[in-house]
Amino acid sequence: MALLGESALYEFTMGTQIVFYAGALAGWVLPRDWKKPFIITFPFFFCLMSWTTVLAFLRSITGRQPVTWQKATANSTSR
Repeated sequence: MALLGESALYEFTMGTQIVFYAGALAGWVLPRDWKKPFIITFPFFFCLMSWTTVLAFLRSITGRQPVTWQKATANSTSR
């Protein structure tokens, strides 16, 4: 916050971040069955994917993520 009043670039960057994260928060709070505009869905999914990447990394380094795949069973109702 010390650099916020120093330059218009810092003020613009701070304002852009506030709008971006407000859009992400709106995408999380609004009901899922609503048709949301791109200005809300993009920040939400960007933050969601970033958070899931962090969680996957933490699971990987703590050894809670299995390293082998389990073979899927074949269904006889395949088309």
